[in-house]
Order: sequence, then structure tokens, then C-alpha cells
Amino acid sequence: MGTLKYCALSLFLFAVSAQPAFSQGIDLTGSFQQTLVSGGFANTTKTGERFNRSQLSATSGNWNAKASFWNYTFCGWHELDETNLTYSDEKMSLRLGRFLLPVGQTNWDDQWYSNFVFLPLIEGQVYGNHKLLERTRSGVQVGVVDGSKSYQFSAFSSNPQINQLMPDRLDRVTARWTTYKNGTQFGLSALADTSSRGSAEQMLVADVRWTVPHWIVRVEGLTYQSQSQKFAGYFLDVNHRPKNWEDVTLALRMEKNSSLRGVRSVHNVWTGSVKTQLPYDVTLVANYTGGPDINKIQLGGGWSFGLNKTFRF
Repeated sequence: MGTLKYCALSLFLFAVSAQPAFSQGIDLTGSFQQTLVSGGFANTTKTGERFNRSQLSATSGNWNAKASFWNYTFCGWHELDETNLTYSDEKMSLRLGRFLLPVGQTNWDDQWYSNFVFLPLIEGQVYGNHKLLERTRSGVQVGVVDGSKSYQFSAFSSNPQINQLMPDRLDRVTARWTTYKNGTQFGLSALADTSSRGSAEQMLVADVRWTVPHWIVRVEGLTYQSQSQKFAGYFLDVNHRPKNWEDVTLALRMEKNSSLRGVRSVHNVWTGSVKTQLPYDVTLVANYTGGPDINKIQLGGGWSFGLNKTFRF
């Protein structure tokens, strides 16, 4: 309870200090996003709403307050998503509340609005295949920018409560380093528990993002272990937007995920994709997934389709 009271007091003082900035004028924006999907779910094909997400954001100067909630209908899940208070400038950022952990190339767009209907296998396995967006946690996050390099640190609660805004404890930490050079970003991330100095849970992630006109290539590999499980895997995404085809993106994903403790298994598959931008902020994604271990994956397999609509205000 001491940690909870401390974080609640910190958030209150943080908000009070932000009041003069917000009094200068507030830019209020929001969105509602809905995605429909038809694709493999376990041993069946499922068609219907994949998820919907509501988001509201207030910005004034260097301050931003954001609240969002999403309902993952496809798997019967709902959660208070990124909901936090943030101060940021050109050199640093400070965030309190609930956020996506700064581990790997993690942001909402990369996870849910990529050129693929389903997440990479390692996104669904890292924390025990308990839920797909497991990297949302409550705590405090600090970021520092130093020229072409950036550093991010977070302390957060391992408690997976889906609507927990403030942490009841700070028993996990992450660190991330990135550097950018000639169109290529290199990143290293680590996660560990603080109570046992990493023996209960730890993760190491390496990632590369290469960007040139019409091409984006993303690679992310990780190893994760806890007292009951151990995983290792990677994914490689190659995204190409043909010249003069501004509304079409072609993509290929190669991925592998291996369970290294208990019941050992390997998931090695590939996915080809075509994504089309339609009028009125609508996107259509068509995927075909195959590979030697296609019969072992929980989501996807064969043809999958996704249709997304965003309402903004």
C-alpha cells in the first residue's frame, strides 16, 4: 500500500504542476477504432469484430493526458489501455500511469495497425500466452534523448489487473537503448524482476529497423524465461509500398517461436500480406499464412482478412 500511496501522491503533484501549462489552452482530440476480422482461431475459423478502442487525449504545451480503453472481442478480453499523464520535450519525457512497456519495437500502431492481421507469435508467447497485449502495465517511465541515441527506463507492477491505473508495487524494471544511423535504428531492451534480481522473470530483446523510400524492414528477436517457462523467437517483417501505388502495401513476415522448458514445441511460419487504404479512413488487409508448423499456432493459418475503420475528432 505504501507504493500505491506514493504513486498516487506523485501523480497528484504531477497534475498540479501541470495545471499552469494546461491553463494556456488545451488541444482535445479523440478517436474510436473498430476492426473486423475473419481468420483462424484455434481449430476453427472465426468471423466478427476483432476489437474496438476508444481514446481521448488532451495536450497543452509539453503536457499530455491520455485515456483509452479497448475491448478485444475476438478473444473475449477488455482492458484499460494506455492511460497516463506525460511531460515531454526535446530531451526527456516522464510518464505516470498505464503504458506499453518500452521493450522492443513496441507501440500500438506496430502491434495492431501493421500490415498483418495477427500479432507476431512472440508477442503472444512472451508472458505465457495469457493475453495478446501483455506488455501494458502501470508504473512510471522516463525517457532521455541524446543526439542519435535514446534511453528509456520504467518501473512497474507485475500485477496483470486489467483496469489497474496506479501500481500496487514496483517489482519489475525495463531498460531500452536505441541508436539511429543512416536510416537504420538499432535497439536493445531488457526486463527483470527486482525482488529476486531477475531469477523469477527476465527478458532480453534485440531489434533493428531499416527504412528507405518504399521499404521498411523490421527484425526483433528475444529470449524470455521465468520459473515455469522459457521461450525464444524472432520475427522479420519486410514491407514494400510500390512506387506510384500510394494506397497499397505488400509485406512478408517470417517468424519462429520455440518453447524451451516443459512441453517443448516449435512454431515456424510465414505470412504474405496485401494492405489497401480505402476511402473514409478504412483499411483492408489480406493475409495468407503457411509453413511447416502452421497446424500448431493458435491464431491465423491459411487466409485471414481484417477490415479497420477509424473515427477521429
